[in-house]
Amino acid sequence: MQKKLLNFMKKINFYSIQKRCLEYLLSLCVLSFGFLLFFYYLIKNKMFLKKDVFRSIIINKQEKFYVYNTEPLFARNIPLFYYILKGDISLVGLAKCQEKSSYETNENKIGLCSLWFVHKNNKIPNTSIYKCNKEYLKHRSFFYDFKILIKSLISLLYYKKIINYRSKVKLFDIEFDNLTRIEILKNIKNAVDKKEKKSLYFVNADCLNKSQKDPVYKHILQKGDYILPDGSGINIACNILDNPLKENLNGTDLFPYICSLAQKQDYKIYLYGAKKGLAQRAKDELLKKYKTLQIVGVHHGYVQKQDIPQLIRDINQSKADILFVALGASVQEAFIEKYKNKIDAKLFLGVGGLFDFYSKSIKRAPLFIREIGFEWTYRMLQEPQRMWKRYLIGNPQFLYGVYQYKKSSNKNILIESYLKNYDAHTFHYKYKNILWKLKLNCSSFFKRLMDIVVSGLMLFLLLPLFCVLGLVIRIESKGSFLFCQNRVGKNGKIFKMYKFRSMIMHASALKTQLVQKNESKDGITFKMKDDPRITKVGKFIRKTSLDELPQLFNVLRGEMSLVGPRPPIISEVEEYSIEDRKRLDIKPGITCIWQVSGRSEIPFKQQVIMDKKYIKEHGFVYDIILLLKTIPAVFFSKGSY
Repeated sequence: MQKKLLNFMKKINFYSIQKRCLEYLLSLCVLSFGFLLFFYYLIKNKMFLKKDVFRSIIINKQEKFYVYNTEPLFARNIPLFYYILKGDISLVGLAKCQEKSSYETNENKIGLCSLWFVHKNNKIPNTSIYKCNKEYLKHRSFFYDFKILIKSLISLLYYKKIINYRSKVKLFDIEFDNLTRIEILKNIKNAVDKKEKKSLYFVNADCLNKSQKDPVYKHILQKGDYILPDGSGINIACNILDNPLKENLNGTDLFPYICSLAQKQDYKIYLYGAKKGLAQRAKDELLKKYKTLQIVGVHHGYVQKQDIPQLIRDINQSKADILFVALGASVQEAFIEKYKNKIDAKLFLGVGGLFDFYSKSIKRAPLFIREIGFEWTYRMLQEPQRMWKRYLIGNPQFLYGVYQYKKSSNKNILIESYLKNYDAHTFHYKYKNILWKLKLNCSSFFKRLMDIVVSGLMLFLLLPLFCVLGLVIRIESKGSFLFCQNRVGKNGKIFKMYKFRSMIMHASALKTQLVQKNESKDGITFKMKDDPRITKVGKFIRKTSLDELPQLFNVLRGEMSLVGPRPPIISEVEEYSIEDRKRLDIKPGITCIWQVSGRSEIPFKQQVIMDKKYIKEHGFVYDIILLLKTIPAVFFSKGSY
């Protein structure tokens, strides 16, 4: 017994030494940066805002700590690293309570980062400070502390200072119910007990993307009795709209609590959906945990239209109180909306792929991935072919849509508040002009910053590939492996554009002999699918767009951008109409909107229209979306020759 106690004390002591070393190192680094911030806030707060540099905060109603008098969380808390250095608080530790906890000792201190901070930011349901502190003490170790530190940093993505909660959160004209787990379970119980027919849908970012393209689906969601937020995307979106969620109530986490409620209240449930056998396997797994749960029926989701009346009779004969429908987003909601009045159940839930998880057909993401809101990455790795487009394209598209939605929702609020005191025409003009210039300058700055960082990094990483391609091109065809050509840039400025040579030497001299075979209908650009001048290596690098990689030099030099209209040759510009020349109003790019929409298959006039649309709507976020869309376009060689 004494030996075990001695080993435990040694372990705790070693853990304390490791932890303090990490705290010293990080505190000194952060405080070095914080020293510069001190002068910034000294000038800003004292000279311009006429307020104190520091403000005090109280922890456990006993100790007073000082932080910077500003709103951004990270900058505000930098002075707290001084107290970490002193040993008054820990870098990672217990979450602060309203009253001093019995857990707090010299060994177990309040932490700047805590498990509660992670759970609170990610809106994880069924959690509390007490539970989180207990969980932390149970697993406390240097590695566990380091994991919480990383989780806390990631959870800043979802951080929002909470002033008050609203009962409803509106996003893309769809109202979410902003409830806790306890509140929604109470509503479910009331609906079943009062025999009210209620529909409940779990809506994530992908569902909202679909609703923007499918007005019928959108209308069904608007009519739903309960719309619950599902996923980190909705959490971020609500923070952007300054309307934070109470809890992230996804169906997979809420399902066991509904089963527990059904078992306690003797509710009967019916499982309908998924592949053959999955609903039955889900039932078998559930009955292992909930011994007296009444699962009165199961049925797979592959039901023909003519067999639906029989399915409805089976559900009604089972006298089910709750019907779980797992047919996938939009299909399950359409089924519930269409047949709700013909089915005797009181509560209808659309639960997507829930049966896959509870039948153990698909493994769910580990807890630490779910805690940081990155379960979608785990799902994508499980089914990359089915999920990559949904997440890699859909998620940025969704967030861009949220920013646009916020912009359109709030565009008149600020102006209207000032019009009471200022001349409408003059103020409106000045306000719009200032905003336009600010947006233009910020967008240009971030676009150029992205161009420099991405092009510089890719040139460094792809240097071995450049060497290999250059060697292969030289082996097949004598001459330079690079092809330089004068192209027309922004506002008609001529520059030399680089490409890997994909044709034989002196190919331009042979072009006059092939003009009659030009497959471009407009006659301005020259396109030919089976161009005899292209080498074997050239066909490959053109198909995969590897020939465009040297243009990263042009991007780094500022002659081109990553995203923008493709740079034309001088002879093509000579054929341009006045309208066509508008595509020269912006810096040319390696990829563009028509490059990801069909490339060479799109006629020139349509290219001009698409380029003009990009010039009108372009922005930093829009560029990122186009860059992401370029990946599948290159991978599948869509429209390239």
